[in-house]
Amino acid sequence: MKITPRTVAVAEAFGIGIGEPQEFIVYNNLELFIGEEDIVYITGDSGSGKGALLKAIEKALGPKAKNINDVEIDREKPLIETVGVTINEGLELLSRVG
Repeated sequence: MKITPRTVAVAEAFGIGIGEPQEFIVYNNLELFIGEEDIVYITGDSGSGKGALLKAIEKALGPKAKNINDVEIDREKPLIETVGVTINEGLELLSRVG
């Protein structure tokens, strides 16, 4: 397949590398201090390593980690009925995540 300037421009716009794969370190010996009640927002370009970082955090946290794919939502109940133990705790948790 011929790589045209248009192909390169589209690949760059989506953060997709074309050509020979290259290995590079995005983070090395990264230390994060995340409290039990902290909410962390990770953003970045497509292919920038967000997923890899989240997998590393999940691995480091072990059973304390909650993967959103594993959270079961009861669609028959209002969200506030499924979050927190008390009304105040549920409101506080929901307000943290917007």
